[in-house]
Amino acid sequence: MPDKPPAEVVHRVSVSGGTPEEEEFAAKLTELASLEVEIAGRELDLATVLVELHSFERRYIQVIGARYSRLDDLRALIAEARARQRQGDPG
Repeated sequence: MPDKPPAEVVHRVSVSGGTPEEEEFAAKLTELASLEVEIAGRELDLATVLVELHSFERRYIQVIGARYSRLDDLRALIAEARARQRQGDPG
């Protein structure tokens, strides 16, 4: 981030008016400060969403992973039953 001018320059410009260039500079500094606050808020929002996403992924893997495991077991049991049926073994 670029160096900021001393606070007394900004204060002098905002209080005494200063030249048009100084007034524009002060306005840009104010805008920059506002944008820095906004980006900090958005970075916080992003960090929050990433934490929530990670939490969701863990829950998803726990819940869906267990269900896929059960589904695999059921598919294996069905395949075994069909194989026995084709062989004529009542099981």
